[in-house]
Amino acid sequence: MTRTTAHRPPAPDTPPETDPFRYGWRLVPRPTPDDPYNLEQVPLTLEDVLHPETGDFIVHSDRHETDRMYLTAVLRARLESAGVAIVLSDVRIAWDLPDLRPHGPDVMVIPGVAERQDWSTFDVAVEGARPALIIEITSPETRVNDLEIKVDHYARAGVAQYVIVDDAGGGGESDVCACSTTGWRRGRTACTRRMPRGGCIW
Repeated sequence: MTRTTAHRPPAPDTPPETDPFRYGWRLVPRPTPDDPYNLEQVPLTLEDVLHPETGDFIVHSDRHETDRMYLTAVLRARLESAGVAIVLSDVRIAWDLPDLRPHGPDVMVIPGVAERQDWSTFDVAVEGARPALIIEITSPETRVNDLEIKVDHYARAGVAQYVIVDDAGGGGESDVCACSTTGWRRGRTACTRRMPRGGCIW
């Protein structure tokens, strides 16, 4: 029987930056003399969140999950029912560029796919299709990934449109930032167009 080495969660008053599991965790084989199949719960880094592995548990807030589920439902209702594209949520994507490691976008809109499958990783090279739109719901902990690094990565991967839902203030209405990765501008902000607060992106 495989056993998992459990870790006690931090106390409620532990500052977030001192919690080693604030980004999440993965189970890593760490055999012991008593159990060759032992799995240890290892904390994720910000780099791990940028390039997740199958089976990683990434910590998200309730607001993040509510927004992700809402956006996924709306896009599926609008696009999948009309046969325009498939909409994937929280699915890992492997690119067809050897120097670009997989990502785990919050929401992807992918045209040109005839039939939905039960993907845990969508392989661009195997499927012969890539996202036309990616949406990331950022947070204070992941802003550098979403507003800087992924803009460059998704542009290199050929994603036409990248939308960032940004609750910068925490708890208020979110800003929606639309980035055209085919003609985006580098600068202090990763976005080429910022939508009005509370505005609709479709």
